[in-house]
Amino acid sequence: MIGLARKNEIPVSLHIKTLHRLGSESEEYVQDFSGKYILFENAAYLRYMEQNASDGEDALVTFKFEQDGKVQLTRKMGQHKLHLYFEMGKRNEVPYHTPFGNVPLSVVTNAMQLEIEETPQVNGEIKIDYQLFNGDVPLGDYKIRLQFNV
Repeated sequence: MIGLARKNEIPVSLHIKTLHRLGSESEEYVQDFSGKYILFENAAYLRYMEQNASDGEDALVTFKFEQDGKVQLTRKMGQHKLHLYFEMGKRNEVPYHTPFGNVPLSVVTNAMQLEIEETPQVNGEIKIDYQLFNGDVPLGDYKIRLQFNV
């Protein structure tokens, strides 16, 4: 990355809980991971490998925390790549890259709370509530609850 000087790469433990609700159906996911908190001069990253037991293919998950409060979530699994941009008050259009082509998605962030401490030791808690759409078709309401520490 041009213009970014890597400061620290710190091993962390992560606890993630997600909730997906569409109509009367809901699905919850809870898992613990080992990852890295990477600090640059103008952004910080939280990165971990998500093991997928259903098909055996792992996904690289990266949260990018920008200084202006925006959050980007990237999930790469094989030929699938998804970038979600969370920003209060905006509807962000994002492509979901699949082996069969791009699927246009929209992300609407309803609530976002970030509490990240870098001293005396790295720890944080992230809460993001959002809606996902394909055009005008709702794909569900989502909640991400993530805690990490050294």
